Amino acid sequence: MQVFTDPYFENTASKDFQFLDYYRHWQKQADFYFSFSEEADRLWRYLKSLADFGLDNVKSAAKRMQSLLQ
Repeated sequence: MQVFTDPYFENTASKDFQFLDYYRHWQKQADFYFSFSEEADRLWRYLKSLADFGLDNVKSAAKRMQSLLQ
């Protein structure tokens, strides 16, 4: 199964995952929505995918971020 993710999560060590860094990266993308709710939903889907299908260290970091996002 393919993991639904973003280059930020592919290029950043899981121990360094941070919301602010993710949003700084994401707002530079062409399909940035300028809507907090839409961007939060997109981030949630990335984290859910990583928590379900990522490597153990990535799962742990994604679950940590999910708990903070709730």
